[in-house]
Amino acid sequence: DSTMRVPLIFASPELFARPALVDDRVAGLVDVVPTVLGLLGIAAPAGIDGKALFDGPADPERAIYGESMVTLYNHG
Repeated sequence: DSTMRVPLIFASPELFARPALVDDRVAGLVDVVPTVLGLLGIAAPAGIDGKALFDGPADPERAIYGESMVTLYNHG
C-alpha cells in the first residue's frame, strides 16, 4: 500500500483561494502533466495519457495501472 497509495499535493496561493482536501479521485503519474497544464490554462496535447484531475467530477469507475514487486519478493 505504501508504494501504491502516495499523496499528490498541489500548493499555490495564486491558483487556489483556500486550502482544500480532495480525496475522491484516483490519480496516477500520467495525470500530473495534464493536471498542471490545465491549472496553467494550457491545453494538453492531443492523445496524451492521463486526465486533468480538477476538470469535472470524479469517475468512480476509473482504474489506474499499477505494478509492484511486493508479491514476488514476499510470496515468491
